[in-house]
Amino acid sequence: MRTYRKEDKERILQLIKTVWGEITEEKMRRRWDWEFDSNLSSFPEIPKIFVVEHKQQIVGSLFSFPVRIKIEEKILKALWAV
Repeated sequence: MRTYRKEDKERILQLIKTVWGEITEEKMRRRWDWEFDSNLSSFPEIPKIFVVEHKQQIVGSLFSFPVRIKIEEKILKALWAV
């Protein structure tokens, strides 16, 4: 498992299409920018996507959505796995 690189995007979307179908891939493609690349709650220093490779092919991925949570009076950066 390793962290996502921008050049992985199309390969991940192709994997999603193969596993869950074209409709899911199209929905994910429309959400990608606001959910991962342009999210105002994003934390650039924290990886949000991880990929699993086998023989240089992406065979799995793990996504997390950046959120802020409040515990008592402290606001913390967190990731919500999706």
